[in-house]
Amino acid sequence: MSDFSDLISTYMKQSRVTGTELSDGTGLGKVVYKYIKGTRVPSCIDAVEKIADYLNMTYADSLLLKDYWKNEHFGAERIALWSQIDKFLKHFQITPVQSDVCLFEPNAFSHFPDKDMFYLNGDLNIHQAILTLLSSVGDEPVYAVMQPDDSGLQECLIMAKKLNPSLEIFNIISLLPRTNGADSSIYNNLNLLHSVIPLTFASDTYHSYYYYSDGSIKEKWPLHASYIITSRYALMFGNGDDSMSGIFSRDKNFIDDLHNNFTKMFQESRPLISLSTSPLSQMNLYYSTVQNKMISKRIQFSMQPCLCPYLSQDLCSKYLNIDIPGSKKMVEVFLSNMDYYRNAMKSSTREIISLAGIRRFLKTGRIDELLDELYTPLSVEDRVLVMQNWLESITPDSVSFLSSDAFPVQYGLTITTTPSLFTTAFIYENKVYTFYSEEPTITGTFWDYFSNIDERRFLPFEEGKRQLEEMINAAAK
Repeated sequence: MSDFSDLISTYMKQSRVTGTELSDGTGLGKVVYKYIKGTRVPSCIDAVEKIADYLNMTYADSLLLKDYWKNEHFGAERIALWSQIDKFLKHFQITPVQSDVCLFEPNAFSHFPDKDMFYLNGDLNIHQAILTLLSSVGDEPVYAVMQPDDSGLQECLIMAKKLNPSLEIFNIISLLPRTNGADSSIYNNLNLLHSVIPLTFASDTYHSYYYYSDGSIKEKWPLHASYIITSRYALMFGNGDDSMSGIFSRDKNFIDDLHNNFTKMFQESRPLISLSTSPLSQMNLYYSTVQNKMISKRIQFSMQPCLCPYLSQDLCSKYLNIDIPGSKKMVEVFLSNMDYYRNAMKSSTREIISLAGIRRFLKTGRIDELLDELYTPLSVEDRVLVMQNWLESITPDSVSFLSSDAFPVQYGLTITTTPSLFTTAFIYENKVYTFYSEEPTITGTFWDYFSNIDERRFLPFEEGKRQLEEMINAAAK
């Protein structure tokens, strides 16, 4: 027996429904007997809904039955991973991490042994050494290499940035390939994004990169896999048997060796979060990335629908900031990408969007995926026109409307995922941030999540479309 089968049996007893009646009444056949015994669960949620409807379950118990089914069908591991992605999405409320606690003394260096190299044991000692090092560098840059599970390092970097906003940090995260036993690696990569994104928001002088190893390269320091270096100090650390252990050094040869290792990794690394300095280069980054991959199936999550494809050449000419150098060429490239999206990409894209994002567009005329400096807000008439064109193109298979309480995400956020590609692009304070990855533990987890997202997150399509039509009509008056 199981929670799923127990709840079905309880309602069968209360309603005096036999197995035969449940089998015939739902049209599911004799497999229902296995559901009742708990030896099998349905392969799709439609069967769960048929059972709940036939047994006349209360709304609360029908939701509970779906939760039991999800846990047994997908497994606790996947459910736990999906909750991690929920937390990831909530990070896009764009609130930089704040910390009011300092765990170290300003003169902590005086407590360290006067040696060129000495060993440290214990998480607290390692974090103390990290913060001491970061607080003593002055204006010189800091270089760091870390593993995804070294979340304590990210916390220390955030704290150091608050104490010294001008501190420049170059950080490489070393990612490992997905294997059969890589469940912890999936968690670690999600936790990595959680910690890096707020730090990137908080400072223009934090630079994050990732280095993807195929596992063929032997680590030079298998235990101490993470390190921080400056021109004068080096701290190498990693997980020991019971707690973290590390080496703190003032030895020039040791420091130079770590610098050389960082340089080699840096040459093969990619930006984890990239900050655009040129609005023109970002205009078609998102579309061209996906176009070049020739992806046949993808899911796109955003607070606003992808409205750019519905901007005609006339609208682009009307609202584009012509003072930007190269604006004419930009329109040509932009329209070319939009034509590709409409004719080749849209048919294979499932959009998950929020009515709140549409409401904001109708109110402000601002398109989430475009920088404010590129264009002036659309007039009310043209906002309505763009939304009407979008409305005519959507179908239940191509668009899902988020319910009002799902994903409390603010600002312009777009996530695109396929089984082999993950990108997120967002605008904060008129700057474009992008993250792009083909790393399997990230791409696989996000594709799995958005492919199996709980239907309770959505409004019925016709209801969402009705509300959308009401908003458009109200804006047109």
